[in-house]
Amino acid sequence: MRIVVADDDLVCRDVVCQALEQAGYRVETASDGNGALRALEREPADVLVLDLLMPNKDGIEVLLETRDRWPGLKIVVMSGGSTRSGAGVMLKTASVLGADRVCEKAAGAGAILDAVRDVAA
Repeated sequence: MRIVVADDDLVCRDVVCQALEQAGYRVETASDGNGALRALEREPADVLVLDLLMPNKDGIEVLLETRDRWPGLKIVVMSGGSTRSGAGVMLKTASVLGADRVCEKAAGAGAILDAVRDVAA
């Protein structure tokens, strides 16, 4: 199973990638929304793990575009933003716009792995 992980936070991206690879998934990473779209264009993926707050093209823009271009793609949206930054509202918005699962980065790589397993089942 191929998973694309898009997050501009290098540490978080590496931790999530490592957890997914240890679970047996094939992972490609991207540091922004444009990179995620390029990765999906190069080779289809089964799951996209997508951060909401990224440069160039944010997670909501990527979510909308991927829903249009790859309607069967499973999408897990994550955010590390604080309550003050509106992360909770953004996660709810992502869910309404078609994310299969949403989770906070603070829940850890294990929660993100569980979300991937859930949508991939």
